[in-house]
Amino acid sequence: MAPPAPTTTADRTVLPTEVHPTHYDLTLTPDLKAFTFTGYEEIQLVVDREVRKIVLNADEIEIQKAKLIRLVGKTEETWDITDIDYDKPKQQVTLLLPDTLHPGADAKPKLQIHFTGILNDKMSGFYRSSYDDAKTGEKEWMAVTQFEAADARKAFPCWDEPSIKATFDITLRVPSRLTALSNMDVREERDEEGGKLKAVRFNTSPIMSTYLVAFTVGDLEFIEASTSGEHNEGKPVRCRIYTPPGLSSQGAYALSVTTRVLEYFAQIFGTPYPLPKMDMLAVPDFEAGAMENWGLVTYRTVLLLWEEGKASGGAQQRIASVVAHELAHQWFGNLVTMEWWSHLWLNEGFATWVGELACDHIHPEWDVWTRFVVDDVQRGLHLDSLRSSHPIEVEVRDAAEIGQIFDAISYSKGGSVIRMLSSLPVGDDCTEDSSTEIRVDC
Repeated sequence: MAPPAPTTTADRTVLPTEVHPTHYDLTLTPDLKAFTFTGYEEIQLVVDREVRKIVLNADEIEIQKAKLIRLVGKTEETWDITDIDYDKPKQQVTLLLPDTLHPGADAKPKLQIHFTGILNDKMSGFYRSSYDDAKTGEKEWMAVTQFEAADARKAFPCWDEPSIKATFDITLRVPSRLTALSNMDVREERDEEGGKLKAVRFNTSPIMSTYLVAFTVGDLEFIEASTSGEHNEGKPVRCRIYTPPGLSSQGAYALSVTTRVLEYFAQIFGTPYPLPKMDMLAVPDFEAGAMENWGLVTYRTVLLLWEEGKASGGAQQRIASVVAHELAHQWFGNLVTMEWWSHLWLNEGFATWVGELACDHIHPEWDVWTRFVVDDVQRGLHLDSLRSSHPIEVEVRDAAEIGQIFDAISYSKGGSVIRMLSSLPVGDDCTEDSSTEIRVDC
């Protein structure tokens, strides 16, 4: 007998669609000595079809307790969920409900989950990173996140697919001496456990995908500047570069790029940057080059920090290019998101091209497009010449396959194709107008 077919949509292994989340209220308490964390979340749900079980993504997470709260008339009814089944190969957890939920009758039930997890050393999910304190020379630890493509499930049970968006309220309970950051600005701080801990609660995020959620805890310092707000509906955006102690001065160049590029993108996209702040964090242990988490972009240290007179001009250009690329994602990828990972090339290719457009705007003396042909076009052609090449758009059927297409085909060839399209003879203003139309239509 053949095994049962996996849950798919258009041949994709995805979560069932009987319910979907609209809001997460998430509280996390990391332990930087034991390298573990505890968490609690309350998820607001919408019931789309009759359902007796709820399936979420979870990986390296242990659920300690789960409840569902539903309204019966004007009275809240609580269901204890004791039947919890893990499917580790699929990175899913199934919660069997005591009874059936019905659309309409069960208006917006709430799912409450207590859980624990590991601050791993894999540079994915919610993980730990070490560094030598530049002031004391001692080894220190910080906790940071890397969720793209499908690792938010290592930090909290969730619907970990790009099209299943929700808003987020995040609270971090951390030692009082440490800094806590997340996508949004701080709403409030309060002391707990006699001042040993502080609970830092952040403002509610815009609706977004789980892979863009971010938070970090560590001993950090920062430098700060603001955009002019000229093209952002008159609203300046506070920008900060966060680093381990003793390194913040090296973020001055990246900070200047950030303030200028944010204004430029608000101008050419015709849409203001929707968050009140833009934080950038240098992470000592970071597998990706950088990650476009909305409002809290994380970087490999060498791609954010630069000292004039001590580092090369090539390193300076690389930092400008990477910063502009990640800021482009704040609109294309974050505000407007691909429905599924098969369209990654459009997400990354567009950010590659428009990031270089921004570099050309702030540094016209660099002859950016000649460098683009030498670097990105050739990089794409080189990988395309190999037997291991693939089309720009590749059907991704399972989360385990996603990492295979984060390559020069999606980034460099994708960006090169979009650059070619932008050069079509349809008018000098086509680039800016088309960008705005893409935002609206997607």
